[in-house]
Amino acid sequence: MQILECERCRTKNRVPKFRLNARATCGKCGAFLREPQWIHHARQFKKTWPVLAIGLLALAYFVFRPAEPPRLTSPEPAWSATTTSLPPTAIPAQRPTLASPPSSQAPIFIPQPAPIIPVFTCVPVAVTSGSSKVYSRKARVAPMKITTPAGGNYLIKLVKEGTKRVVMSAYIAGGDTQELKVPLGTYTIYYAEGEVWCGEKAAFGRDNTHLERLVGSFQFTRDAEGYNGFVIELTQRVNGNLNSEEVSETDFSELVPDEPSNVHR
Repeated sequence: MQILECERCRTKNRVPKFRLNARATCGKCGAFLREPQWIHHARQFKKTWPVLAIGLLALAYFVFRPAEPPRLTSPEPAWSATTTSLPPTAIPAQRPTLASPPSSQAPIFIPQPAPIIPVFTCVPVAVTSGSSKVYSRKARVAPMKITTPAGGNYLIKLVKEGTKRVVMSAYIAGGDTQELKVPLGTYTIYYAEGEVWCGEKAAFGRDNTHLERLVGSFQFTRDAEGYNGFVIELTQRVNGNLNSEEVSETDFSELVPDEPSNVHR
């Protein structure tokens, strides 16, 4: 029990104890009585501790959160294409080699990234390498020979230049070479790359399909000597003469058959 004097009316008041949720008042005039400093600070801390706790939690999150792994980027491959007449001749691919370091220097260790395990988001479909669909009534007479690198499978689409109309599509397994016959015309070549085939509509599944377009146009013609076509190697080469550019899923999905009827092979 404490005796506190009111600063307004000088009345002495008995105060049994101090409380955080209420201040002691004079029994005569109702004025607030003087409190010790510790009860004042305790009441202020009670009001502000939630804000302090949230600030400490936010600071701890930014200090102790795990670092993001570095993103790995790969250079854009250069492809190779060669104009030819019947019969087309393949050009062997040559891969660049790294020169050995001088004996006076220690070899440089380059860490390799861990292999990426794809997550399949579609139902696999059985298909044979070289299978094709033709969305044109024109005869297939011009030669096209395509060689794909190992490590992935490919869906090739021949699109009329300047349009979104697909004239022909073909599935080619990775590391395979296929000789196809295509209708005469000028085309832009699109392709999808992946591992597990899920059908022409889904390609290799969402997030597992890499979409590209070969730069330039490909003109399949006929002259006095015969039909002219192309030999295309989708293999990285030093001083390759053909480049590619990435396309979005929206651009690739806008490719539609040129004619409703099609021929399967």
